Amino acid sequence: MTFRRVIFIILTIAWMGMIFWFSSKPSEESSSQSTQVSMILGNILYKDFGKWSKAEQLLFTEKTANAVRKTAHAVEFAILALLLFETADGPGNSESPGTADGPGTTKVPETGTSKAHLPLRAAAIAELITALYACSDEFHQRFVSGRSPQIGDVVIDSLGGLIMMGVVILVRYLKKCKRSHLESKP
Repeated sequence: MTFRRVIFIILTIAWMGMIFWFSSKPSEESSSQSTQVSMILGNILYKDFGKWSKAEQLLFTEKTANAVRKTAHAVEFAILALLLFETADGPGNSESPGTADGPGTTKVPETGTSKAHLPLRAAAIAELITALYACSDEFHQRFVSGRSPQIGDVVIDSLGGLIMMGVVILVRYLKKCKRSHLESKP
């Protein structure tokens, strides 16, 4: 096992622990954090937000707190998917320099030929584990004061991971295209 993989395993476990910790907070504390983030968002989006009446600021935070909470869900699980992907993809795949057949290639066992590598298997594994962890996270919330499992949150969490995997695959594909283009120039 490479040092890189060990680091990503540690980071992944730590991130899962942080998600668990966030989910362990009672609903009042979680709502308070969302309100604080909404206030910060109001100050960023509106220059005169601080001059608004307290009632207007409260109305803004009430309207945006749910979006803040759901966005946080998606981002938490997008990061988890990325960490899981990096753990599963590992060295020797699309980013490793200097394999026998050149960068970005892997051997096809049946034929012994090489083909360009897009890390679809690693992305699928990362997304599957992300979705399963989202399910376990919602189950865990069943036992937290004032919180309950929401199937919608599982969907949002899983979509966060899926979007991240789409971005990773797209970036890898574009890098591969650029590399192929540069290598084909005389």
